Amino acid sequence: MNSMAYKVVQQIEIKDMNNEPIRIVDFAYGTVASAFQIGGVAIVPKIGLKEFDVVYDTRTDEVERFEVERLEYDMRTDPVTGTIILKPATLILGLHDVGQV
Repeated sequence: MNSMAYKVVQQIEIKDMNNEPIRIVDFAYGTVASAFQIGGVAIVPKIGLKEFDVVYDTRTDEVERFEVERLEYDMRTDPVTGTIILKPATLILGLHDVGQV
C-alpha cells in the first residue's frame, strides 16, 4: 500500500491599509505524510508579504496556529492525494511586510 501525501494550503486575502481587498491567493505550506482532522489545529511558520507575494517571514522563528477547515481527496490519482485546507487569513500590505529578507 502506498503512503499518502497531503498538501497544506491556505487562502490568503491581501488588503491595503484602508481594508480594501487587493487580491486573494492560495498559499502552499508544503506537504505532510499524515492526515489532520477537521477542527484540528496546524502549527505553521509565520507568513508575511514581500510586495504582493505571500512568503515565509524568516526574520524570526515565530509560528501561527490555524484551524483545519476541510480535507479534500483526489481519487483520480494513484496513490490518492489529499489537501488539508486551513481557515483563511488576511495580510495587510504595509503592516505585514517582511522587507528584503
